[in-house]
Amino acid sequence: MSIPKPHKKQPSRSCAMGISKLLALLVLASCTQCPAPSYVSACPPLVKYTPQFEQSAADQLATIPDGSPISTMLIDYGNLRQAVRTCQK
Repeated sequence: MSIPKPHKKQPSRSCAMGISKLLALLVLASCTQCPAPSYVSACPPLVKYTPQFEQSAADQLATIPDGSPISTMLIDYGNLRQAVRTCQK
């Protein structure tokens, strides 16, 4: 006597869609356990100067004629430092 093999019933289309949705939900839910991405600042660090050093530089700058190349470069440098401070916020 032979034993009949059980008939495998194929899942219905709606059942397969339900399983797909459940798997998608599980994947999305597992993402809540993922750490948030960390970002590295692209802003360069600023050199810190002492108040005495800054005062000495200001005194020297006062002796340079307005519009000279070095005074123009120092103004540009000050603007660049301000842009870096803004970038770091």
